[in-house]
Amino acid sequence: MARKRRPQTEDAELALYRGIMTAPGSYEEGFTGRAIVGALFCGVVMVPGSIYLGLLSGGSMNVAASWVTLILFAEVARRALVNLRKQEMIILLGVAGAMSGGGPMGELIYRQFLVNSSAMREAGLSDAFPDWFAPGPQSQAILERTFFHRDWMLPILVTIAILVIHAVRSYVSGYIFFRLTSDIEKLPFPMAPIAAAGSLALVEAGERSQSWRWTVFSSGALIGVAFAVVHALVPLVTGAVLERPITLIPLPWVEMTPLLQIVLPAVAFGIAIDLFILMTGFVVPFWAVMGTLAGIVLTMVLNPILYHYGVLHTWQPGMETINTQLANALDFWFSAGIGIALGLAVVSIVQTVLGVRAAIREARGQKTDRSEALRGGVQTPPGRGDFPMWIAVAVYVLCAVCTLVLCVVLIREPTPWLIGFLIFYVLVYGPLMSYVNARLVGICGQTVAIPFIREGMFILSGYRGIDVWISPAIASAQDAEREGASAQEFRQMELTGTRFWSMAKSRALTLPLSFLMSLFFWAYIWHSNAIPSSAFPYAEQMWELQARGNLIMWSATMGGEGETTMFQQAFHPDHIVISCLLTVALFLVFRWAALPVMFIYGIILGAGGLPHMLVMQVVGAFLARFYFHRKYGAKRFLEIAPVLLAGYATGAGLIAMLGVAFALIAKSTVSVTL
Repeated sequence: MARKRRPQTEDAELALYRGIMTAPGSYEEGFTGRAIVGALFCGVVMVPGSIYLGLLSGGSMNVAASWVTLILFAEVARRALVNLRKQEMIILLGVAGAMSGGGPMGELIYRQFLVNSSAMREAGLSDAFPDWFAPGPQSQAILERTFFHRDWMLPILVTIAILVIHAVRSYVSGYIFFRLTSDIEKLPFPMAPIAAAGSLALVEAGERSQSWRWTVFSSGALIGVAFAVVHALVPLVTGAVLERPITLIPLPWVEMTPLLQIVLPAVAFGIAIDLFILMTGFVVPFWAVMGTLAGIVLTMVLNPILYHYGVLHTWQPGMETINTQLANALDFWFSAGIGIALGLAVVSIVQTVLGVRAAIREARGQKTDRSEALRGGVQTPPGRGDFPMWIAVAVYVLCAVCTLVLCVVLIREPTPWLIGFLIFYVLVYGPLMSYVNARLVGICGQTVAIPFIREGMFILSGYRGIDVWISPAIASAQDAEREGASAQEFRQMELTGTRFWSMAKSRALTLPLSFLMSLFFWAYIWHSNAIPSSAFPYAEQMWELQARGNLIMWSATMGGEGETTMFQQAFHPDHIVISCLLTVALFLVFRWAALPVMFIYGIILGAGGLPHMLVMQVVGAFLARFYFHRKYGAKRFLEIAPVLLAGYATGAGLIAMLGVAFALIAKSTVSVTL
């Protein structure tokens, strides 16, 4: 007798993670005068620190600065007997994150270096850059190291246009994909409760009935402080006073690839020892982690077989992780990754179409619990700040068209093939990958990107020149692949009962303010000292390396006829087709076998990946599943884990900031003494 299989309309683990935090019944405004004060505070205090940290060590203060700002405002409000609402907290967290980076002018600083770099001079390209990119090498703006010169007017105006288009497009695309993935498909967004729960912990710190959040948050912060002393503080401090830093824990990972090459040839392996990765295993759904593990194990089994049959022919014994991964990508995994992502896109689109149709049918049918939940996705909650979907889609299309027009205008003498590729990339590929990533973030908190898509289109278009590589309208920082993840921000707003328009107002504040603060501080630092220079060791070493790396790819549209490029070596259409078909087939088989959705997506995402960051996450997932879930209960621990992780990030970030401050003071003291 055939076994009766359960319906595939719902997934038990998806429902469990969806219920970690529930949205309140009412929504309030979160954008107040405190958000404005917080933005000004971060602009004055955090922006210069982020700039210096990035130039000195390549690090970022975003996470730590955001939570430090939140804690500071919470403590000041508590001592002033002022009620700081959770809606204000979540908006303040977003404002602090937006204002804690180095700002958009850092890109222009890199451009002025690129135009004058030895790599471009040796290639004869110093004078090949257009006026909208950066002033020429002999411009007074470059020689005097100042932004306040007419030669910078066009590059700055283009940058402003891109920032505005991207900000509007990111907001409306996040809303569109949130409605599809959260309201209709009811995906859990497992990482969304981290920010929401952290802000709730600070709000409820003084409330006895809810004080467990503050206790857990504080415990996580103490763990973060203790581990970061060994992981970050010791290398930063010793690196400032010694020729080489002392690393008690190998950074970025323990390299084991050469040790295993006899048993596992062409397999990259290592372990990144980081408690933050372990704690993400508490939060990320268990079956998503297990699926990723299965995908990576499959890769570790498949690579030696491919090496034995000569498919992975570039790999050589003795190669470490980076070279092994690059060699395998050239021979097989670059094309296979494209096929896997295409198959994943096909599966996601089909599932969404079926899900939307089922949602509409059930919402119009009987008033069961399921139909009521689905009707909640079709009919938006009152007061949440929703607006008609057709307006969001229209604005998104308008922004995409503006991006396309800007691309065509900025590129000198574009070929018809290139224009066709740009139309496909901006109007088809961008929205497609945005949706795929929104769905993946909603299921397992991860994103996927197809490498070398832009590069491949540029090469195949037959265009000759440098303009396509440097056009900011299609630069990786503004790629639509990242826009799908913005759906998670709307989920965070929903979980904290914050009106969506609060986020729009906060972005309208931080966009111009971040630009102005960035302009002021970058102009001051650049005018005071050349960038890069010996005063900024990370930039001095890494920017030249990055420039030469860019030149390798750029030469594909500037070299002579008959040259074989890296892209041509890695592009195998047969691998793409086979991988795409296998992805779709495996998905259908796994769904027929009633495997968890998260496990299926995990296998697909793990194929071809590195195990380095996964080992600790697997340990965390097993600890959560087989110890903490049994001790506290699954749902209870899933409420605790995001608060613990937010506290850990705060504590570790504070120690990292302390180390950076010491290093900056030490280096400044040495410079003055010399």
